[in-house]
Amino acid sequence: MLLLAGLAVGAVLFFIYQDEMKTETENSKTAATQAKKKEKEIRKKVKKLDQDLDKDGLTKMEEDKLGTSDFSVDTDKDGVPDKYDIVPTKRGRNVVKFIEWNYKTPWKWEVAIPIDVLSYYEKVKRPIWVGQYSYFSKFIDANDIGIQKLSSGLKDAIEKQNESSKPWTYYEQIMFVVKMVQNLRYTDDKLTGFDDYAKYPMQTISDGTGDCEDLAILAAALLHKMEFDVKLVHLDKKNSEIAHLGIAVWGENAKGTSWTRNEKKYFYIETTDNAFGFGEMPDEWLSNNVNVSIIDIN
Repeated sequence: MLLLAGLAVGAVLFFIYQDEMKTETENSKTAATQAKKKEKEIRKKVKKLDQDLDKDGLTKMEEDKLGTSDFSVDTDKDGVPDKYDIVPTKRGRNVVKFIEWNYKTPWKWEVAIPIDVLSYYEKVKRPIWVGQYSYFSKFIDANDIGIQKLSSGLKDAIEKQNESSKPWTYYEQIMFVVKMVQNLRYTDDKLTGFDDYAKYPMQTISDGTGDCEDLAILAAALLHKMEFDVKLVHLDKKNSEIAHLGIAVWGENAKGTSWTRNEKKYFYIETTDNAFGFGEMPDEWLSNNVNVSIIDIN
C-alpha cells in the first residue's frame, strides 16, 4: 500500500512538473514572440529615422534634431533648403548692404539680405566647368530669394518713375538696372582660363565687387528675374587665353553691336564700366579675331 501511495504521489508530482514545464515553455514562446515584435518595431523605427522622406539630404533623425519638417525641403520658406540653412526653422537676421549709383539722378538703396541666403551660396555645391559656356548660366538660380528681393525693388522704382511725367523707355529701364551693377567695384577685366572663382549674384552684392563674369552674371540674373529677354555673352580672342563675359539684351530699332538668335536681335551691354551704354562694346572686342558665344539663361 505504501508503495502504491508513493507511486501515486510521484505521478502527481510528475504531472505538476509537466504542467510547469509546459507553462514555462509557453511563457518563453510568448516572451520570444514579444521580443521579436519589439525588435521588429525598433528596426522599423530605426529604418524610418534613416529615411529622407522629402529628399532634401537630411534623414528623419536629423530633421527631428534640427526641428525641421521631413515633408518640406525648406521649412521656413526662405528660399534656402534646410540642409544649408543656418537658421532652418525661422528666418535669420538680415545683412544690410548699401548700394549707391547714378542714373538720371543719384540713387541710394539699403538692401536687407537674409544671412542664411548668403551662407547658403557659400556652402552649396558649385557648378563644375566641363568645357561648355553654359557653365556661367548655372550661377543664376531661379529660386534665389535675394535676387527676387532686389529685382522687386528695382521694378518698384521703375513703376514709380513710369507714373511720373517722365516715364522711362524700355532701354532706359534696362540701363537703370545695368548702371547699378556697373557701379560696383570692378576687380579685373579678363578671364584667364577657367580656374577663376565665379560668384553667385548675392555673393557679388555682399562683397560689393566682382570681375567681369561676376558682374555679368549679376546683371543677367536681375534682368532675367524682371522678365527682360537677356543672354550672357562669352568673348575670347582666337589663339589666346584672354576672355571676357558680358550680356546681350533683346532690342528693336536700336543701334550698336548685336547678334541675331532665333530671328531676334540681342544687343551687347558691357557690365564692368559705366561709360558704356546699350549696344556699346569696348574697342578691344570689336575685332574679327574674337569668338562670340551666346549663352541662354533658363
